[in-house]
Amino acid sequence: MLARHASAGARTAVVPSTWTAGGHRAAEFARTLEILGAGAPRLPGYADARNPASAVGDAVRLVAAPLDEAVGRPVAHLREVRPDIVVGHDAPGRLTGHPDHRRAHQITLLAVRSATGSSASSPSPGSPPAPRRATPAG
Repeated sequence: MLARHASAGARTAVVPSTWTAGGHRAAEFARTLEILGAGAPRLPGYADARNPASAVGDAVRLVAAPLDEAVGRPVAHLREVRPDIVVGHDAPGRLTGHPDHRRAHQITLLAVRSATGSSASSPSPGSPPAPRRATPAG
């Protein structure tokens, strides 16, 4: 999906829920995004609940992060990119059952609402428009 949209001229971006710069697979992730045309990594700095190598140092696990902080991190990216479509994890985590994926679903929905200034229906003045669609992957 990312490669198709990027090759059609759309600006694409990926904001993962976990991983930190300097983490075990950060370079691999950056190369993957480059191949897909999705720009530079936008790493949030949280550790994966099941993979200690996902972060360096004493990074907080996503599932243990304060919700307001975890929501605030992707908001800046959403305001910068102003996406038409946001793809995230499904609410119950049916695809993987991973606790970070369930938490990422909650964070994504709240971040989209916060970034667009809409708690329900209308954006606040100066906020970017809401994405046309927010959908779970899979």
